[in-house]
Amino acid sequence: MDDDDVDEAVTKALNDLRAAVFQVLSDFQLACPKDLSHYFNDIVSASNDWLSFDPNFNYADSDEEDGEGDDDDDEDEVSDDDFSDDGEYDNEDDDSSWVVRRAACRTIVSVIKGNRQCANLWADSNINNGNNISVSKALLKRFKEREESVRVDIIDAYTQVSERVSSIMK
Repeated sequence: MDDDDVDEAVTKALNDLRAAVFQVLSDFQLACPKDLSHYFNDIVSASNDWLSFDPNFNYADSDEEDGEGDDDDDEDEVSDDDFSDDGEYDNEDDDSSWVVRRAACRTIVSVIKGNRQCANLWADSNINNGNNISVSKALLKRFKEREESVRVDIIDAYTQVSERVSSIMK
């Protein structure tokens, strides 16, 4: 076994552990929401942070490319650069970071479904100890997710959370 295989195995094991932790938090929230109410903001904040965990892809580069106005004259030209590996994905087949993002997304849904405090986390202006933990903003930012199954979960989470908040606000 060479060093690359060991590194990949360790990375996969860490990602699986992170996903398991989020699953446990989600299950605890569903089983005993009152006991976890003290940790509600911490769980949502951690979930928001790990929702964007994607070490193999730099979304800032793709945002700049998508946001800039391009000349339409260059669209007809095809070059070798259009099909080259530009380093955006590193070992995409071995990438297991998506399990962490998916678990964090599911934890957000379960925590907010089981807690009546969630309406104030929907607003962008909510600040907790200097950290913005706006669920709506975190989920909207992740609509650009590259992994299809995670993107579907994020869109579903946004829908479920907005429905939950609107039902509380009525």
